[in-house]
Amino acid sequence: MDINRTDDSPVRVAVLDTGIDSSHPEFVNETKDDGRIKDWKGFPFDPLRDKRGHGTYVASVILRSAPRTALYIARVSDDSGKLDAANDYEAAANVPNLSIALLTSTGD
Repeated sequence: MDINRTDDSPVRVAVLDTGIDSSHPEFVNETKDDGRIKDWKGFPFDPLRDKRGHGTYVASVILRSAPRTALYIARVSDDSGKLDAANDYEAAANVPNLSIALLTSTGD
């Protein structure tokens, strides 16, 4: 990305995480037609319900620090934070850089 770009078009950012809490005060207006959260999809979970809070936090940091962002939300983990390899979450975004944080536990 060119940090010296001069056009005002939004930068598209995809967050593949635990979804977002759509009732969070920062997102109530952002999920409307004129909001900065442009689309959301769950693989196969509800993308607007985030029990862990991680995706909500990540999305809020992006929206606060990058006001010209068009945000796309993909919920790729279940309520416990686990990824299912059978989900087609890689198809959620065509982005040049994909960063996924995996949550692990020491015991089951």
